[in-house]
This record gives sequence, C-alpha cells and structure tokens, in this order.
Amino acid sequence: MTLDGEKHAIRNRRAPETWLQAIESGGDAREEDTILAAIERRDELLMMGLRLEEGVARARFREEAGVEIEAALDRKRLQPLLDGGFLTLGPTGLRATAAGRQRLNAVLGALLA
Repeated sequence: MTLDGEKHAIRNRRAPETWLQAIESGGDAREEDTILAAIERRDELLMMGLRLEEGVARARFREEAGVEIEAALDRKRLQPLLDGGFLTLGPTGLRATAAGRQRLNAVLGALLA
C-alpha cells in the first residue's frame, strides 16, 4: 500500500474477534505497519514480477526502484542466470524463462542473496 508517497507492508489482525474489537474501538485492523526501504521494494517487485510470464517492465522497475534494472542488480549474480537460460533481460525488461519460472525460488535466491 502506498501512503504519502511511501510503500507500506501492512499485516492485519487475523482473528475475527480481535479484528472486530479493534474496529469497534475506533481503530483499524492493522497489526503491523512497516515502511519498506528501497531495497525491500526492489526485492518485492522482482519476487512478484518474475512470477508473471511478462516479467518486470523496465518502466515499472525504474518507477519503483529509481534506477535501471542493471544498476540495481549485482551483475555477478545476474549474469550466470542469464547465461544459464533462467532469466532474459531485454529492451522491455527482465523476465524469467519457462525454465527459470520452474525454479523461481532458487533463481530469486541466487539473484537477491
């Protein structure tokens, strides 16, 4: 969620009783509200975007991270994933190949470690 130009990670109360009690007392259902740092926003964008066939668009990445994909990622981590056929990086953005999506947890672990 974006509030006042900052990205927030919000976790709501899960138990219906505590959720209702919080709402009835004039509060909200939030249990935790954390402002995400730039690197956390980058990681979330990659973790969610690479699950999609179209991947992460350059414009979207630039909007969220403030830099180009190549500037935000460690080339020593990225290059083996490109060479191995798990990711592709082109004019439209970064995407996981079919082989990369099948192994996406490992790909993301290698990319973001």
